Amino acid sequence: MTDIDTVELAFVVPESAADALGPTLWRLAPNGFQIDDSGTLAGRELPDGAVRIALFTTPGDADRVAGVVEAACMRLHIEAGVQRTDIPRQDWNAVWKAHYKTVRIGRRIRIDPSWDRLAEEAGVAAVAIDPGQAFGTGTHESTQLAAITLEATLDRLSEGGMDLAGASLLDVGTGSGILALAAVKIGVGSAVGIDSDALALESAAGNLIINGLAERIELRHIDDPNDLAPRTFDVVVANIISGVLLQLRSALIDRTRSGGRLILSGILTAEHERVVEAFGRSGLVLVERVDAGEWTALVWQRTAE
Repeated sequence: MTDIDTVELAFVVPESAADALGPTLWRLAPNGFQIDDSGTLAGRELPDGAVRIALFTTPGDADRVAGVVEAACMRLHIEAGVQRTDIPRQDWNAVWKAHYKTVRIGRRIRIDPSWDRLAEEAGVAAVAIDPGQAFGTGTHESTQLAAITLEATLDRLSEGGMDLAGASLLDVGTGSGILALAAVKIGVGSAVGIDSDALALESAAGNLIINGLAERIELRHIDDPNDLAPRTFDVVVANIISGVLLQLRSALIDRTRSGGRLILSGILTAEHERVVEAFGRSGLVLVERVDAGEWTALVWQRTAE
């Protein structure tokens, strides 16, 4: 008889329902659960606006957990259709690592798993990542869009006469630190990464050490960029959902140096107009809009004072 170690309970719901289900999901899976949308590798076959949620539980508790999930979905008038998959006992760390491969982004950014780093390549900004709690692996479309836009922005600033070695960058919602690391690998002199999640910052701190950049990137456990006042930065990048970007609008602008660039990613294309409207009346000039799938990134220049 197969030794069943874990049971996966998966179901698809509208993206708008995920937040409402959050308290129930955390109670059923206090160690976390997985949510994929069409911008992730695991969810690439999902229709836009839908997410796949997966909980992992023990065989003995699977029926109870599935019942609670279905009842919670019914209260939201959603038929969950929970699918059960029995998973044999195995080395989960090895299985997970086998599916995480090198990702190339833009013209010269390369994201390597820390346990399988490729050889150095001339002109390539190679960033090694141990994803840890999956706070950023470089596979999500919005992260890739942010990285591509960041790379292009730094190139333009350099071509315009900026000495990147003397430039500074702020990465808001840094996660695993991918964007701050990529910026410094490209040539930015120093960076600050902030996040409200302490576990994300632990992941980022480990990645700074792996890349030998702990001396050039500062990490702060804060959720308001204005906690860094009066510091300002040549480039501010925020890869966060639209609602949070709008909440942080004033703080993001205030931390952008006069003449500097503000890069916003994590914006669903369907929501980009309200972001443009909100930021466009705040002393910013829209320099570029870049789309990828259902995601949009916006690059702004703060007008000189």
